[in-house]
Amino acid sequence: PCREMLVKLYDVPRQHTLPGNKRRGNVFGIFATAEEFSYLDGKTILLADDIKTTGSTLSECAKMLKIAGAKEVCAVTAAIAKRIG
Repeated sequence: PCREMLVKLYDVPRQHTLPGNKRRGNVFGIFATAEEFSYLDGKTILLADDIKTTGSTLSECAKMLKIAGAKEVCAVTAAIAKRIG
Protein backbone atom coordinates (compact mmCIF):
# COMPACT_ATOMS: atom_id res chain seq x y z
CA PRO A 1 0.00 0.00 0.00
CA CYS A 2 0.99 3.60 -0.59
CA ARG A 3 1.36 5.64 2.60
CA GLU A 4 2.74 9.03 3.48
CA MET A 5 5.30 7.95 6.06
CA LEU A 6 7.25 11.19 6.35
CA VAL A 7 6.35 14.69 7.49
CA LYS A 8 8.28 17.89 6.95
CA LEU A 9 9.01 19.44 10.33
CA TYR A 10 9.58 22.98 9.09
CA ASP A 11 9.79 24.96 5.86
CA VAL A 12 13.10 25.58 4.13
CA PRO A 13 14.00 27.18 0.79
CA ARG A 14 12.92 25.03 -2.15
CA GLN A 15 15.73 22.77 -3.35
CA HIS A 16 15.60 23.95 -6.97
CA THR A 17 16.46 27.50 -5.84
CA LEU A 18 19.77 26.39 -4.30
CA PRO A 19 23.13 25.45 -5.80
CA GLY A 20 24.03 21.77 -5.51
CA ASN A 21 26.52 22.27 -2.69
CA LYS A 22 23.82 23.83 -0.44
CA ARG A 23 21.08 21.24 -0.95
CA ARG A 24 22.15 18.55 1.54
CA GLY A 25 22.37 21.04 4.39
CA ASN A 26 19.02 22.51 3.41
CA VAL A 27 17.15 19.24 4.03
CA PHE A 28 19.23 17.93 6.94
CA GLY A 29 16.90 17.03 9.81
CA ILE A 30 13.69 18.42 8.31
CA PHE A 31 11.90 15.06 7.92
CA ALA A 32 10.46 12.71 10.53
CA THR A 33 8.25 9.63 10.34
CA ALA A 34 4.59 10.62 10.36
CA GLU A 35 3.64 8.18 13.13
CA GLU A 36 4.87 5.03 14.77
CA PHE A 37 5.57 2.59 11.97
CA SER A 38 6.53 -0.58 13.83
CA TYR A 39 5.60 -2.55 10.72
CA LEU A 40 8.63 -1.00 8.96
CA ASP A 41 10.96 -3.29 10.89
CA GLY A 42 12.84 -5.40 8.39
CA LYS A 43 10.80 -4.22 5.40
CA THR A 44 11.95 -2.87 2.04
CA ILE A 45 10.40 0.53 1.27
CA LEU A 46 9.93 2.10 -2.16
CA LEU A 47 10.42 5.87 -1.91
CA ALA A 48 8.98 7.99 -4.74
CA ASP A 49 9.92 11.56 -5.70
CA ASP A 50 9.33 13.73 -8.74
CA ILE A 51 12.85 14.83 -9.73
CA LYS A 52 16.32 13.73 -8.60
CA THR A 53 19.01 16.36 -8.99
CA THR A 54 21.65 15.85 -6.28
CA GLY A 55 19.80 13.11 -4.38
CA SER A 56 19.87 15.11 -1.13
CA THR A 57 16.14 14.90 -0.45
CA LEU A 58 15.99 11.19 -1.28
CA SER A 59 19.00 10.48 0.93
CA GLU A 60 17.57 12.35 3.91
CA CYS A 61 14.18 10.65 3.56
CA ALA A 62 15.79 7.22 3.20
CA LYS A 63 17.88 7.88 6.31
CA MET A 64 14.77 8.63 8.37
CA LEU A 65 12.95 5.52 7.11
CA LYS A 66 15.97 3.36 8.01
CA ILE A 67 16.12 4.92 11.47
CA ALA A 68 12.42 3.99 11.80
CA GLY A 69 13.31 0.35 11.10
CA ALA A 70 13.25 -0.17 7.34
CA LYS A 71 15.76 -2.80 6.23
CA GLU A 72 16.24 -1.24 2.81
CA VAL A 73 14.96 1.84 0.98
CA CYS A 74 14.80 1.89 -2.82
CA ALA A 75 13.96 5.05 -4.73
CA VAL A 76 12.10 5.80 -7.94
CA THR A 77 11.80 9.19 -9.61
CA ALA A 78 9.84 10.49 -12.57
CA ALA A 79 12.89 12.37 -13.88
CA ILE A 80 16.58 12.92 -13.28
CA ALA A 81 17.93 16.42 -13.82
CA LYS A 82 21.00 16.48 -16.01
CA ARG A 83 23.85 18.72 -14.94
CA ILE A 84 24.86 21.09 -17.74
CA GLY A 85 28.38 22.46 -17.97
